[in-house]
Amino acid sequence: MEASRAQIGQFHNGGKFLEGSPMKRFSVSHESCGFGVSMEYPQMQAVLVTIFWDIVEILKENNPKVRFTDSLNSQSSLRVYNKSKNIEAFSILPIRKGELFVGFVKVEWNDRNEIPSDSEDCERTLEQYRSFIELEIKRQG
Repeated sequence: MEASRAQIGQFHNGGKFLEGSPMKRFSVSHESCGFGVSMEYPQMQAVLVTIFWDIVEILKENNPKVRFTDSLNSQSSLRVYNKSKNIEAFSILPIRKGELFVGFVKVEWNDRNEIPSDSEDCERTLEQYRSFIELEIKRQG
């Protein structure tokens, strides 16, 4: 997909708030980067889901379309994060086990010129990756 970075994130529990409600978190468990692109997984461990609620809202759409950082709400924490990491565009899909969202697969581009011109092919490829991951989850029980 000629992406600058590809990641798999997994949702998990991560302790409790003082009043006893559980903390929902995610961690990047797999990452691949292009030459000269920094690995982000060390900073993306046990991240509170509420910090990146935009990701959850996008995952609910279940749409692999390429999204441009500049098109995100200016107050969005995802937009601020993407700008700080030089991410021009991204595509993301949920990973499910049955009806439960257990994670996501995401690709990012730091250079607009590297975004594939055939966005439909890019979307199909991301859907194929997601299907493979979900099949492996199902196979493992």
